[in-house]
Amino acid sequence: MADSALWISSLTVGTAVLAGWVTSRGTARAPQVDWCYDPFRESVLAFAFAARTAVHDL
Repeated sequence: MADSALWISSLTVGTAVLAGWVTSRGTARAPQVDWCYDPFRESVLAFAFAARTAVHDL
């Protein structure tokens, strides 16, 4: 019984550490992605609006 509890607690701790690491990497990378794609944002929104209008007019 104690062995399975040890494995489960180790797996839980490992999962929590991995989740924290993934979250911190995503938080650190988000501003870089925003900066990289910011020049294209207006053209993408204009294209999406034009496509939506074209589909609506059908």
